[in-house]
Amino acid sequence: MVLFITLNYQNTANSWIGVSRQPSYEYRVYRLHETEHVVYDPLPDGTRHTGMKGETSKLQKRYGMHIQFQITGQIGRYSFMQLVTNVVSAMGLVTIASLVVDQLALYVLPLKDSFYQVKYSETDAPLKLDPNSSMLESVAMLKTH
Repeated sequence: MVLFITLNYQNTANSWIGVSRQPSYEYRVYRLHETEHVVYDPLPDGTRHTGMKGETSKLQKRYGMHIQFQITGQIGRYSFMQLVTNVVSAMGLVTIASLVVDQLALYVLPLKDSFYQVKYSETDAPLKLDPNSSMLESVAMLKTH
């Protein structure tokens, strides 16, 4: 007799965090009809068996129950620290990618002078800010010059 047991477990749900507290389990047992499980064990005084190379050995034919398991499902867990780690890592990668692209555009590519002029603006005189004026007044003074 051959039994086939399927086990399906799940704790993922459609909530805002994506998981439920208690996992749910579902199992089913199937008996495969018209099947048998036979094991041939080598024994000193069993039956004779001829192998591929013409060699003979003594085997004992044993019948029994064979149980197969198939386990499927989804188990998940929400971790705020994992979320923060992934967000910070993504921000770091974007920053590094931007830095690499800027450096390539400004110092390696054939049109590096054009990229430099677009990225940075140069002024003739240094900016003199009055410590008593507000930031808006300083910006307005820049626009008039």
